[in-house]
Amino acid sequence: MQDEIAHISQFCRAVIRHWGSLVTSGAIIGVIGTWQSTGHHVPGYAYWAIAVIGLFSAFYLAWRGERIAKEQAIETLKPFAVLRFSYEPGDNSACLYVKNTGIIADFFAQLRVDGEPADVHARWAHTFDVRTRIPNGIERKLLLAKLYYTRGGPSPMSQREDFYTRENLGIGSHMATYSSIVGNPDCQAPDINLKVIVASDPDMSGGVQPKRIVLHSNRAVEVF
Repeated sequence: MQDEIAHISQFCRAVIRHWGSLVTSGAIIGVIGTWQSTGHHVPGYAYWAIAVIGLFSAFYLAWRGERIAKEQAIETLKPFAVLRFSYEPGDNSACLYVKNTGIIADFFAQLRVDGEPADVHARWAHTFDVRTRIPNGIERKLLLAKLYYTRGGPSPMSQREDFYTRENLGIGSHMATYSSIVGNPDCQAPDINLKVIVASDPDMSGGVQPKRIVLHSNRAVEVF
């Protein structure tokens, strides 16, 4: 009960503040003063009309302010993912980092790869599960793909592997069909296009976040 009274009191103070600002604004006073200075009479009902219109406007502005504040408060109670792509030359791997800057939530990432099933997910580096719980301020890594080199034979070769996981089936991977001859531009494997769609439960602020990655024969890049 006390909270309701306090809320009503706060709303009334906001209405009075908006009403005072509106009816005493320089624009209204200026118009009335100019009208009177030219010899015209301003009837009393004009002031009443200004007061009533100002009161209705003040109620609207106070309501609008509360609505905006409530929406902003709701948004702060949602998870939010900050995504960061990285190609790590130390082990020739393409990764996507997911940092949660909102409330704790379960995150998962649908993975769409050329020639792969549609129900696969990106693989987390620290778990074989499709979902992982990420607290506020914590960053987790998704393993997308890795490039392998073989030094035997007349020319060094490279071959790509992309990683995934499936619900109730665990982790998996797929090796590119073709290898590439390092240093020979005419003997390179075709590009592989990845689309990673990061989502959360509960739903994150701003909705799902997609990222597009292209795996070239010797590197990986993010597509904007």
